[in-house]
Amino acid sequence: MMEHNAKEKTYSECFEAIKKGVMGKSFEERMALVCSVLKEKIPYYFWVGFYIPKKDWLELGPSKGPPACARIAYTGVCGKCVKTGKAIIVPNVHEFPGHIACDP
Repeated sequence: MMEHNAKEKTYSECFEAIKKGVMGKSFEERMALVCSVLKEKIPYYFWVGFYIPKKDWLELGPSKGPPACARIAYTGVCGKCVKTGKAIIVPNVHEFPGHIACDP
């Protein structure tokens, strides 16, 4: 893991790269850019991606990393975020109640 100051520097670099790259891009292209920047600049991120809310499930959007489930139920980390409308930080997703394991 990175030290606090190193994290702040990395997050700032990510923010600047994303801010510079999103102009004139579609929503999907912006999501893909966020995934690329975060996956490239934060070495301990295993997977970065977006799930798009649909009526009865979440559908995989742009992502970087190993293959992920194309559709998931409104459970696990992503489901909780959608239901509460809030992002959450999960130190170990495998210990999260209702975790959906999509990686092989």
